[in-house]
Amino acid sequence: MTTVTPKIVYTIELSLAYVKYGGNTGTHDQYFYCYNPKASFIPLESTLVYSLAETTSDRFEIVEFLSSDGNHQFSPPIFSNNNRTLAVDNKNTNRQLINVTLIIRDNKADKDMYFNCDPQVLNSPGTLGGD
Repeated sequence: MTTVTPKIVYTIELSLAYVKYGGNTGTHDQYFYCYNPKASFIPLESTLVYSLAETTSDRFEIVEFLSSDGNHQFSPPIFSNNNRTLAVDNKNTNRQLINVTLIIRDNKADKDMYFNCDPQVLNSPGTLGGD
């Protein structure tokens, strides 16, 4: 008898808006973003799914996924839903903080506008506070 391990999926939602001033990203801080959850604590091998919130304008799309992952924990990203969603597999074999950034394009800006939104991923294989 073969045991099938269920695939664990963590969904991280990005809410994003154009603002005239006072934002937290963009060339002139004209965009505001936040993630839910703010940081992703990952205790097991899993798939991370990043998606733009339903309330986020269609003017935005995710065009790139970059990380500081020097231990090859992440698979190449798979984009879907008109570049409003991406998924990466996370091996989670090394305890580490991984800086991740999503590069976003504003398709309605006067000039090509790209900016980053950066959630945190904390890999901690095993149990919380684990051995």
